[in-house]
Amino acid sequence: MSDHARDIDRFRLHPSKFPKRVEISISERVMEHIQAISARTGRSFSESAAVILAQGAEKFDPEQFDV
Repeated sequence: MSDHARDIDRFRLHPSKFPKRVEISISERVMEHIQAISARTGRSFSESAAVILAQGAEKFDPEQFDV
């Protein structure tokens, strides 16, 4: 394979790595909190919620999760 072909493959997007859309239900209180964070940071509601979810998921301990 030529260097040019390898460079093109390196930047090719793979659908399995695309962000996934999820739907969740949250309380009014949580919604207001995320809206306040959005206003303070200048991020959209969706961006703020995604950051919160990602940070929480990274800290999540499944051993302490009540089933």
